[in-house]
Amino acid sequence: MQYAELKNSILKARQQRWDNLMHLSHTCKSGCIVTIAGNAPGAMKDSPALRELIAHAEKAMVDDAEALTIGSYGDAAGYIVFMRSQMNMQDAKTAAVSIESKHEWNRLLDIDIYGKGGSSADRRSMGLAPRKCLLCGEPAADCIRTQRHDYCDIFAETERLLKGFHRFCAGAD
Repeated sequence: MQYAELKNSILKARQQRWDNLMHLSHTCKSGCIVTIAGNAPGAMKDSPALRELIAHAEKAMVDDAEALTIGSYGDAAGYIVFMRSQMNMQDAKTAAVSIESKHEWNRLLDIDIYGKGGSSADRRSMGLAPRKCLLCGEPAADCIRTQRHDYCDIFAETERLLKGFHRFCAGAD
């Protein structure tokens, strides 16, 4: 798939996700909506390994944020799970950040929390540091924006993290 075609299909998928989220958030009388997606580089947006990692985070959100799964699907932007929690947004985001920070491979997760009308609980509003780059530890958004790192290095790190997750699941770590 050509780069421009891939980029357009991912943008279209993200817009559809946003539309789905808006629909869900307008039906949210209390609590919040949780989304869990993979945070993988480039064209590698979906794989069995990422889906397994997402499922692991989904179970953790059930346990830690009393969230219930209300839907999931795969698209050009990867695989996404939609959940509903009765927790307030800040408490659910605290649980999400805890999960994202628990193991190095959870850096490949993106757990977002939304309230009525699509408002979000983000790291900045909670006084938390931004997500770090997979490679250098600087703010990830800066590295992405400036294309600081070679894609092959990012891909290799992603693979290393997923292999670590699989060893963990197999009880080797």
